[in-house]
Amino acid sequence: MALEELLGHLGAALVSFAVLVTTQVSANAEQAEARMNAELDAAWASRERVAQMLLHRVRLHPHAWQLHGSLLAEVDRILDELSLEHRSRRLMEELDRASARQRERLAWLYRYDWSRRLLRLAERAVGLLPSRAR
Repeated sequence: MALEELLGHLGAALVSFAVLVTTQVSANAEQAEARMNAELDAAWASRERVAQMLLHRVRLHPHAWQLHGSLLAEVDRILDELSLEHRSRRLMEELDRASARQRERLAWLYRYDWSRRLLRLAERAVGLLPSRAR
């Protein structure tokens, strides 16, 4: 029963996360964020109950400790991945990767000194330099 409740909250949090990352309207995103946080809080509370239940079962059946431990470890990993801190860190990492890809793709632009060329074009446009001056 406790494990079923935990997995129910975990599933609802995952659904809310999917809504959060796919929605474009900020009001819907805020609602999804609130639902997800509520489900995560409930999942953490359920996780504690499941941990106590599994600890009791391990005492009765010591050979099952590895299965119970790995189950809790995976639940912890998923809950941690969905936490706000982890999502913020992942977003920053993704932004860093995107900017690195952009720099790689446009590396030739960074090697060229555009500032002097743009300054000359601007000066020519306002008539400060003759059109043939370089």
